[in-house]
Amino acid sequence: MSLQKKSAGQIAQHLADRMTAQPAGGLQFTLTAGGLPPHTFVVAGFSLSESLSTPFKLTVSLASADPAIDFAAVLDNRATLAILRAGKIERTVTGMVASFVQGNTGKHQTRYEMTLRPDMWRTTLRQNSRIFQQQDIKTMLTTLLKESGVRDVAFRLRHPHPEREFCVQYRETDFDFLQRLTAEEGLFYFFEFTGNKNTLVFADVAGALAKGPVLPYHPGEATQAQQLCVTALTRQAQVRPATVELKDYTFKNPVWAAEFRHHMREHPLQHTGYEHFDFPGRFKDEQHGADFTRYRLEALRNDALTGHGDSNHAAMLPGVLFTLTDHPRDDLNQLWQLVSVSHNGSQPQALEQAGGESGTVMSNQFTFIPAHQHWRPRPGRKPVMDGPQIAKVVGPAGEEIFCDPYGRIRLQFLWDRYGQSDDHSSCWIRVT
Repeated sequence: MSLQKKSAGQIAQHLADRMTAQPAGGLQFTLTAGGLPPHTFVVAGFSLSESLSTPFKLTVSLASADPAIDFAAVLDNRATLAILRAGKIERTVTGMVASFVQGNTGKHQTRYEMTLRPDMWRTTLRQNSRIFQQQDIKTMLTTLLKESGVRDVAFRLRHPHPEREFCVQYRETDFDFLQRLTAEEGLFYFFEFTGNKNTLVFADVAGALAKGPVLPYHPGEATQAQQLCVTALTRQAQVRPATVELKDYTFKNPVWAAEFRHHMREHPLQHTGYEHFDFPGRFKDEQHGADFTRYRLEALRNDALTGHGDSNHAAMLPGVLFTLTDHPRDDLNQLWQLVSVSHNGSQPQALEQAGGESGTVMSNQFTFIPAHQHWRPRPGRKPVMDGPQIAKVVGPAGEEIFCDPYGRIRLQFLWDRYGQSDDHSSCWIRVT
C-alpha cells in the first residue's frame, strides 16, 4: 500500500517501523507527550544541554502524521525522550513542555518542535518579596519548590547548614533566590532520571555523586561506532583566586574578629597572591563564617582545573562520575566528575523525505573535573533596596511598647507579603 492511501495512524506506524529497522546495536529515539498516543510523534533529532546547578534544556525536532495537534494537550504537560540502543533503553529525559511549535506541513507529515525543561524551571515564572525566619536552607528550598509544584526532590547534604535568623527574598524570582541561597551555602544540584520522572537532587560534597559509565579512550572514532567510548580529550588549567577572606560584624559581640580566610590546597600551578576579600560576609557565627569562606573559594576555583571531551554514551550527565580507560597517559585513567554535557542526536529516517541511507547517530561534548573536587556554584548579586524603606512598628496585640533587651523593635515592611503585623514580623531591628 502506498503512503498516499494510508491513514494518519498507518503512516505514523509505518515511520515508527522504519526507525526500528536498525542494525544490531543501533540507536533509536522515541518521544511520548502528555496523554497523546505513543506513536503521535517521531523524533528527527534533539539537542540537550545539562550542567550542574542549571536547569536542563532539551529541544526536540519532531514530525507527526497529525497536522493539528492540540497545543493544550502538550504545553505545560510532561514529555519523555527515550534513547534506546539495541532495543533497550539507555537513558530517558523527562521534563515539562515549556514551548511547543508547529512548523510546515508536507504530504504526510507536519513538523513540530518541543522544548522540555525540569519541573523546577517553573520557579523562574514566580517572583516574590518576603521574609523567612528561623529556617535552614532545606526548609526554605522545600517551600519554594512546593509552591511551584516540584515534588520529586532529594537532599544529600553532609555538612551542617544551621538555620538563619532572618533571610529576605526581595523582588526576586523564586529561581534567582534559590540560586543565590544555594551558592551561599555551598550547595549544587543536578537531576536524576528514572522512568518518566526527573528528581532534583541537592548535594554539598562530591561524595554524593553516583558512579557512571566506564569508557575507553579511542581518539578519532566515528560517533556511530558500535563501541561506547571517548573519542576526544583535552585538559585545561586556568589562573583563579588563591585565597578568600570574608569579614562581618555583630553588635552582640563587638570584640569578635568575625574574619575568616581560606587558601587553596591543591598543588599550586600559579602565584598564590590572588586574594578575594568581601564585606559583609553574611555570617554571624563561627560555623557560617568558616563554611562560607571555604565555599566561596571552591566556587571561584570551580574551573581552575578542567577537562573537555567527546563521547557517544547517553549516560554521560552532570552529577555522575565516569571512569576513563586506555588513555596513553596512565594518570588520566581514573575516575572523573562530570560538570556539564551537551548532547546532539539525529534520526533522519524519521522524516518522509528521507531516503533511509543515513542512520541514527548521537554524540556529546562534556566538561569534567577531578572526582574528589567539591564543585560549587559562584554566588550571584544580592538585590539592592533603593533608599529608605517604609514600615510600621508592630508587636503582640495589647502591647504598647515591645522591644528586646537591646532596645530593638519589630517592623512590618509594606513589601513583605506574608507578614502578619505581629511580634513575628521582620526581625529585631536596631534604632537610633
